[in-house]
Amino acid sequence: MHHRLPSLILFALVSGSFATMRAADFKLPALFADHMVLQRDKAVAFWGWADAVETVTVSFAGQSKSATADADGKWSLKLDAIAASTEPRDLLVTGKEGRKVEVKDVLVGDVWLASGQSNMGWNLAKTTGGAEAAATAADPLLRLAKIPQRIATDPLDDVANAAWQPSTPETAAAYSAVAYHFAREIRRTQGVPVGIITSAFPASTCQAWIPVDTLKSDPILSDYIVKWDQRIAGFDSAKAMARQNAETKPDKPAADDPRRMPMRPSVLFNGMIRPLVPFTLRGVIWYQAEGNNGDPNFERCFPAMIKAWREAWNQSRLPFLFVQLPKFNGFLPETREIQARCARSVPDTAMVVTIDLGEAKNIHPADKQAVGTRLALKARALVYDEKIEHSGPVFKSMQREGENLVLYFDHATGMKTRDGDLRGFEVAGADGSYSSAQAEINGSSIRLRSAEAKAPMKARYAWSHVPDANLINSAGLPAAPFQSE
Repeated sequence: MHHRLPSLILFALVSGSFATMRAADFKLPALFADHMVLQRDKAVAFWGWADAVETVTVSFAGQSKSATADADGKWSLKLDAIAASTEPRDLLVTGKEGRKVEVKDVLVGDVWLASGQSNMGWNLAKTTGGAEAAATAADPLLRLAKIPQRIATDPLDDVANAAWQPSTPETAAAYSAVAYHFAREIRRTQGVPVGIITSAFPASTCQAWIPVDTLKSDPILSDYIVKWDQRIAGFDSAKAMARQNAETKPDKPAADDPRRMPMRPSVLFNGMIRPLVPFTLRGVIWYQAEGNNGDPNFERCFPAMIKAWREAWNQSRLPFLFVQLPKFNGFLPETREIQARCARSVPDTAMVVTIDLGEAKNIHPADKQAVGTRLALKARALVYDEKIEHSGPVFKSMQREGENLVLYFDHATGMKTRDGDLRGFEVAGADGSYSSAQAEINGSSIRLRSAEAKAPMKARYAWSHVPDANLINSAGLPAAPFQSE
């Protein structure tokens, strides 16, 4: 009755063997695509997929290097450092039996990664002066890539697509305004091709961009995972109860499912950063803290994220330039101070002050050109070693002179006000109660006095959600908020 069973089993086994032995996809990551830019003056990382033990050769700019795929079909190699070049060249990857991948119109210059939440992703067309900037955006040596938004519970090997596009009025208008203005300035000042990769997700938190192992290894940061798991359990319980009460169809997706939220720990690192590693970069620009405003663990979380990215790329000094939160109803000065302390304590980082650019009732301020330009100033000074002013006045020290406080500043050349009398300073006595102070500029120092605080001991500046503050230097850059404590 079952005389055919052994042959069927044999067929299934053989078929299964053929399935595991069939040729693997011969491919590069999606980011290796036509019109891409490769990083100059550094060994350039390449990786991809082939058959197990297949020999793969990468050829570009007169170089050829080979690697052998491992048992899982993954391979990686590096080409020696390549000088910047505006010449469009083709990249060729070859394997066995004539298999190949060609990437056309490849330039060599500087590649930057732009990441964060919605203010980083905000399109040029929706910003002040965006239409005018887009109209003059044609530049075949500036290339734009955008990583698709993806929430992933496990680390991904690749992204769905990441097409590179030369900058044109149409491509620039739909691209990140901050990233575009930054990249355009680097192109203008450095004179080499520039590639900018934007990987941003609205409403995201810092912890969403951190590997799960980093969070789990820290007794404080692991609490993010514990609390989110509790949130998921609560959601599942509520949904099960709703099903019992026939309030929700079992197969109906829930928009409020915490599994799908960009605040969930690690999901954006998994889906939007891990697939890019180890693509060779010049540095990172970052605009995110709105999602961690008031978070007591943010001071630990933000440096941990920077460290984790540097470890992922195996670049301990990967430049990391970030934007301090501007003024807005609800943004705490303490959150801005956490960002400032990170810039002071973590090497090879720099913070751009935007306290003057915010809008009290708009969490997406319209002026993104100044943000991108100021990030570029930081890069030009700290990454490209240009001798330029890149910062507004920064509080250095304080001394008491009778009923006055005298504050001393760095980056203080030509200190002045943006408009009218100097505003935004407060002083406090021993009781810690702050009152508005009269402020007078004297070279690189400022003298403060207040009728309410006869024996002042502490000072602060721009210390509120929406401060009225106007101190700048001769470069027109705003002073950073601070408190002297």
